[in-house]
Amino acid sequence: MKKKLLLTVLTFNMAFASEDRLTIGFGYLDFEKSAVKRFGYITQIGYSGFIDKKHIVTLNYHQTDIKTASRVKENLHVKKYFAGYGYIHNQKKLLLNFLYVKDSLLKDASDIKVFGVGLGYKNLTAKQYLEKFKKINVYQTDLKYTFSLLNFKTQIIGKYIHILEKKSIAQKAKSNYLTLGLMVNKSHKNMYGMIGAFTGKRIFAIMKDGKILQHHPMEFSYSLSIKAGKKIKHGNIFVSFMYSKAKELPFNNPDVKIKSIFTGCNLNF
Repeated sequence: MKKKLLLTVLTFNMAFASEDRLTIGFGYLDFEKSAVKRFGYITQIGYSGFIDKKHIVTLNYHQTDIKTASRVKENLHVKKYFAGYGYIHNQKKLLLNFLYVKDSLLKDASDIKVFGVGLGYKNLTAKQYLEKFKKINVYQTDLKYTFSLLNFKTQIIGKYIHILEKKSIAQKAKSNYLTLGLMVNKSHKNMYGMIGAFTGKRIFAIMKDGKILQHHPMEFSYSLSIKAGKKIKHGNIFVSFMYSKAKELPFNNPDVKIKSIFTGCNLNF
């Protein structure tokens, strides 16, 4: 399975492939009308591989460095460490993962621990996450269904988010969120592409199969993404673009636009 990487981060990621894979990527982020953030850079490194035919391990390191507004004394640096395990046999899957987030500016959004467990059978996968912030707990349930439509690989994704405590960075958030996503993939000869979209408000959302947590109190209303890549002798190269609209809840700032471009390569060995 091709490993999908969006935005800029340092990621160690073991994808569902029959050989070991190293992923390296870099990206740029732009924040329009944000009260705090201006622009930033992402670095990603990933590694994935099977222990044997049934067991796979995934490691990700994701780093974001963001220039902040002049009234903020320091720039923002975020590091995200991911580890995952998968057992795959007879179209059945057991998925376990852990994510740790370190934030240099927002204390209540740092030292976050995310635990995930998932089960899959054939085209359907369900995952349950627990996000342990310093002062709040968040639960997220994901359902993903994969099918082929007119020779396009299509995924329908549903995310339900429940915030247990309405305090600290979640004080202005709602208790429950539901967001839906659609991703369509197509490959032709040595080229491939993907378009995707999420609609429905979300906050503190876990994305990218547990590798990314949107850990700041930003309420996203929708996201659009596009990706194109080319297969090479020992892997592939790719470039992706994402556009999102969000509201910064602490500042009641409803019109933040986030754009990112990311490029990288997957190397098989």
